[in-house]
Amino acid sequence: MIDGKPEEQETLIRDLADFIETRMRPHKGFVSARLYATDDGKQVIEQFEWTDHASYMAYRRSEDGETGFEWLRKQKPSIQHMTLAHTIDAE
Repeated sequence: MIDGKPEEQETLIRDLADFIETRMRPHKGFVSARLYATDDGKQVIEQFEWTDHASYMAYRRSEDGETGFEWLRKQKPSIQHMTLAHTIDAE
């Protein structure tokens, strides 16, 4: 989760989406990314899905991963790593 100013939310989402498309998506094991914008414009929440932890860690160690995490550190995000516990799909 990245805190920000409402007037900067759209730019933040555009920058994140561009980075994901060009520097994260091409990596082996990448499944999907979702960016959520809070209604008040003060936060952006990122959700990434990888096929497995090893693929995610390989990305993290890559030049793209290091570049991405250096940028993220400057945004001072609240980072939480999670494992999917349960899914319920529509019938």
